[in-house]
Amino acid sequence: MINSETGEWIPFPLVYDTLYTQTKNKINFNALFTELIDINTLRVSTPNQIPFCQTDDIEDVKNILTEDKKFIHLMDLADEFTDFMVNDIGAIFTPSMVSSLKGVFKPFIYSLSIEELRNDSFDEPIEFMSPRGYRNIKEASKIRKSKTSNFDETEVKILKMAEIELKFEEVRREICNWAPSRLSSIYLMDDTESSAGNLEYMFRNSTRRYPKVILFRHAGLARVIKVDYRWFEKYAEDKNIEYIKKYWQSKPFIPGSTTWEYLYEGGLFPLDEEFAPYK
Repeated sequence: MINSETGEWIPFPLVYDTLYTQTKNKINFNALFTELIDINTLRVSTPNQIPFCQTDDIEDVKNILTEDKKFIHLMDLADEFTDFMVNDIGAIFTPSMVSSLKGVFKPFIYSLSIEELRNDSFDEPIEFMSPRGYRNIKEASKIRKSKTSNFDETEVKILKMAEIELKFEEVRREICNWAPSRLSSIYLMDDTESSAGNLEYMFRNSTRRYPKVILFRHAGLARVIKVDYRWFEKYAEDKNIEYIKKYWQSKPFIPGSTTWEYLYEGGLFPLDEEFAPYK
């Protein structure tokens, strides 16, 4: 836990900290730091005090650290890069990880200013596996550079979604700069029937030609934050910045919410039997 006055890390008083106490009983915290954000939200940091996990579920912390955590993710099997990564490499990675593995410089989402992102004012493109949020921002920049008025319905939608994504990124940098960005993360959900249904619903109107929900486990933890995507939808309807704050604070949209997702920065191994590496 962080002392709000001195900024120093101090042990959390266990008598008040049920979530911390239960978690401590399940995994070894000798080399980790924990901070209770509120009564229901736990943040875990590395020995050098860099946060890497924020969740409302103690089982998440235990399973992520032991690599037992299983996630689901919707992919387009018709995409050549996806096919190559899953069947030939046997793993998928976030754009920043791909750049690092290839040893090729690409603009790093986390080092670009909001205005640089909005105006697409850098020379090299982000890796082509980038989330659709970033692709909306890039398309919006192209639209603004080509015209200043008379936008059609599709263009208006792209411009609107781009500004929403930029606002979420701006607030992320203000209140939890350590967390994975929506513009660079792989979007995951728990391996449950309701989550699979949520994924299929969310991408029902996407351009994916052969969408499939695939089971994954993480390939060495990088960073992960659990968020309720209903806050994103609510902000799209009513531009209240408190909705964005609640999103990044890992607050449930309603008690007992089933609309959680994980923003994941790192690598993942597919576990579906049909893929060659796991036959």
